[in-house]
Amino acid sequence: MRIIQIDTAYQLTYFKNESLSVNCYLVEEVNGLTLIDTAIHESYKDILEAANKIGKPITGIVLTHAHHDHIRRTRCN
Repeated sequence: MRIIQIDTAYQLTYFKNESLSVNCYLVEEVNGLTLIDTAIHESYKDILEAANKIGKPITGIVLTHAHHDHIRRTRCN
C-alpha cells in the first residue's frame, strides 16, 4: 500500500494488480481519524496499520458510494 500525506489527509492506495488500484483516505481530526471509503476487503489490515502509525484510532467512516466491496462486514478486533 502506498501512502501519500498532504497536511492532515492521507491517501492510501492499494494495488490489487498492475492494472487495478483502489484508494481510500484517512483524515486526521482532533481525537481520531475519519476513514473515507474503505478500499477493498484485503486492505483492512494495511488501513489499520496506517492508522496505528499515525497514532490515532479510526473514529468515523464515510462512504462516498455504495460498491459492495466498500460495505462488506469485517471484524477488525
